Amino acid sequence: MYDARQQYQQQSVQTASPEKLIEDVRTITSFSEGPIFIVHDLRQGGWDYAAEFFGLLAEEDVDNEFVFELFGPAPPKYFEMIDKAVENYSLELSPESHKPEIRKKMGKFAVSNEAIEATIRAALANGCRNIDVFFMIGLPDQNYEDAVGAVDYAEKLLTEIDDDRIVPFIAPLAPFLDPGSPAFENPEAYGYEPLAETLEEHRQLLLEPSWKRMLSYETEHLTREDIVAATYEAAERMNRLKYEHGLLEETTFRSIVDKLETSRTVVDRVDEIYETTTPGERERKLDALAEEVPDFGEYSIAGEDELWWQSNGLRNVPTLARLGGHILADEFRQRVGRLS
Repeated sequence: MYDARQQYQQQSVQTASPEKLIEDVRTITSFSEGPIFIVHDLRQGGWDYAAEFFGLLAEEDVDNEFVFELFGPAPPKYFEMIDKAVENYSLELSPESHKPEIRKKMGKFAVSNEAIEATIRAALANGCRNIDVFFMIGLPDQNYEDAVGAVDYAEKLLTEIDDDRIVPFIAPLAPFLDPGSPAFENPEAYGYEPLAETLEEHRQLLLEPSWKRMLSYETEHLTREDIVAATYEAAERMNRLKYEHGLLEETTFRSIVDKLETSRTVVDRVDEIYETTTPGERERKLDALAEEVPDFGEYSIAGEDELWWQSNGLRNVPTLARLGGHILADEFRQRVGRLS
């Protein structure tokens, strides 16, 4: 799909005027032919803001592909406006849940599923090249069935709309609740139980040897164990779904299956080591496990040919943490909306 995703250039529309965004587009196109990712939904600045930007963009005659985000439903005329302004474009939608009541609490796509589907159909009918649809695990009011049930809804999208330009993804909200977000500042209101509050507590979590043990929260309905189990189940099902619908080649699919199984095994073995050893013996066994598992940075829940925003893992953490933590690769955390 996006062969040049590592070249995406990002600009926020929160403070930039349409003219400033156009200046940035000119700068980017002066040195890059890669896709240009406009971060945030342009309509956050109002319809007139978006219309002005696309009017100016149409005058630039840019060949680069553009990637736009949507935080809510959009009518056909929005995509008609985009299609007139650019040669090629793709969309990123982050409904995060297939359940309207959860989306309402999240504050994004607080509409019916039918409205989301109508938006997707309108984009596809007006020149959109690809639509990535993101779901998350660990949301307010979400139980285990809700978390893995997003895969069933993804299957509905792929079956009923029947267009291989739709590509669904799923990932956990991890490793932390975003400090400063409403969920972090008022966790009880969102149904979260924080496991870390201070900077030091977060630093200590980053030293843990598995992504499960890094998680800074649980919810009313999901323990750490539930979040991890739901992540692996949903990831396995989502990737099989994409394979069955021709969105993944067999080699990529088999590779993801193997990596998920290895990652799950490592998380379980880390837990076992913690439960059955003394601190001194624990370090020795963790080191041995890290040496036993090669290529720790390659474990992910999506194929590398799908997501080309490569990262070096989660900050400077131990080997095993990066093995489990790569499942939370930066591309997901950058591209999936947070509780903010």
